[in-house]
Amino acid sequence: MKRNIFGLLLMLSVLFGAEINFTAAVDRTQVGIDDQIQLTVSVSGQDIGRVPNPELPDLTDFDQLGSTSSQSTSISIINGRMSQQQTISFIYFLRPKRTGTLTIGPCKLNFKGQTYSTEPITIQVEKGSVQKPPASGGQPRISPFQPPTQEAVPIEGNLMLVASPDKRTVYKGEQVTVDFTLYTRLQLGNLSLDKLPNFSGFWVEKIYDARELNFTERVINGKRYSACLLKKVALFPMQAGELTIEPMSLTGTVIRPARSFFDFFDETEPVKIQSQSIKINVLPLPETGKPVDFTGGVGEFNIKASLTPDSSVNGEPVNLTIKISGTGNIKLIDKPNLPPITGIKILDPEVNDKTSIEGGRISGYKEFKYPLLPERDGRHEVPSIKISYFDPKDKSYHTIGTEKLVFTATGTQKIVSSPLTETGIKVLGTDIHHIKPNLTLLKSQSDQTPLWLVIIYPLSIVFLLVAVFYRQHKNRLEKDVGYARRLRSGRMMKKRFSEASKFLAQKNEKEFYAALARAIFGYVGDRFNIQAMAMTKEELKDELAKKGLSEDRVSQLLKIIETCEQARFAKAMVADVNCQNLLRETKELLSRL
Repeated sequence: MKRNIFGLLLMLSVLFGAEINFTAAVDRTQVGIDDQIQLTVSVSGQDIGRVPNPELPDLTDFDQLGSTSSQSTSISIINGRMSQQQTISFIYFLRPKRTGTLTIGPCKLNFKGQTYSTEPITIQVEKGSVQKPPASGGQPRISPFQPPTQEAVPIEGNLMLVASPDKRTVYKGEQVTVDFTLYTRLQLGNLSLDKLPNFSGFWVEKIYDARELNFTERVINGKRYSACLLKKVALFPMQAGELTIEPMSLTGTVIRPARSFFDFFDETEPVKIQSQSIKINVLPLPETGKPVDFTGGVGEFNIKASLTPDSSVNGEPVNLTIKISGTGNIKLIDKPNLPPITGIKILDPEVNDKTSIEGGRISGYKEFKYPLLPERDGRHEVPSIKISYFDPKDKSYHTIGTEKLVFTATGTQKIVSSPLTETGIKVLGTDIHHIKPNLTLLKSQSDQTPLWLVIIYPLSIVFLLVAVFYRQHKNRLEKDVGYARRLRSGRMMKKRFSEASKFLAQKNEKEFYAALARAIFGYVGDRFNIQAMAMTKEELKDELAKKGLSEDRVSQLLKIIETCEQARFAKAMVADVNCQNLLRETKELLSRL
């Protein structure tokens, strides 16, 4: 019985544990018609066992000179578990029959019920031979102290920083995902970030930033490279037209092995690697069929609403929370247009959002919390609230809405008027008597004004002026959002700096830089009544210039923002920053705005 169970487990481990990697590569992609090409087809995986020969593509443009195979096994122990990696290589020697561009099609492998396929390989064939002729002077001298001289591998074509967008034509607000990947066939050292890519015109969401360099093997056009994903971002274009993603660049050194036994140190060569610029064609959203309740959402979304609490007592507000969730440019969605509700005063909403990454796409939610102030008792109905969004998949607009909501209000304050007659004059009495002057009393009165009246009269005027000012101030707070934001900017700035200082004391640098960036964007947004968080650096620069800020202060502000972004998203590639000094400089700069 035990033997049967062991056999069953062994079969299951073979069936479900045999994930393999199937690749094809050539020793070079530029050859002469007189040269040979070595095509290596490799199968690797854990405990793959016996592997059938791969199925070769049509090779009518090549002479097949012969073939061989090799096998290797490596064993590693990680956390006490032993794993065995097996690689089987099938090697074919080919010679081209004609010059020009030749293609080796995909090789195929049928293994354990699955079919695997490699990428096609392109070969450039010239006349003659491109091999380096042997050195003159007969046979080279063989010495045990000097290995055979090898020609240095050129940097071009063997070291690349590639920016790869998943789309090159999108709609305004549609996500573009860009990978920045380092490919190398050389040994590198002292690699550091030289310049971050510029995403002007895009709203940027980080998906991945490399904290350490983890390389995997990739085959590109028949060449094997060590590949490392450095950065992955989701970009949402905020304007139509042609937008450019500027290059990312790195600096480092290429390490070349010593050519002689007596060379004690490897040779190094400084190098700068730069990705290519990318052009993204951004289409405007169609005007035909655009609903009036379109709020800027591009993607796929849902909407729901709730009331908390479900009743109002003594004029207390009820919070109407509208939650829009889904996949797309969730942070760029504007607040929905609420219809007027009889008997209810609607205040400006509190806005919160949260994003996450699902399958490389940005998803999440955005909440709008509206305080509702009932102005009369009774039953109040909140009608269905609708929004529209654009779905790039079917290139059309969709409208969604919430359910109707109901709440009751009791104890609402009412202004009660005094009873008046039909003429508007209140009747105080019906008896009218003649006026009889008292001359004695008049003579005994002092001609001086009482002291208490002298004091109370000016105080009452001051009190009246203060009451008028307070009323105007309160009305303006309710109606003028910019005025309200400007007044609270200083208080909110101190609160945000306090949060940043707390993270600094905890030595949590990532949260410190995030809090510092929030403090900058929050204060600038409140101070000048702009949506700073939704702007690119260029847009923020232009907006602050319009508000009258000097170019020097705007540059200082943008430099601090860039420092925060680099420290958060590319910490391993930037020099250390004195957080305490950065916090002090930011406080001083914002206080002078």
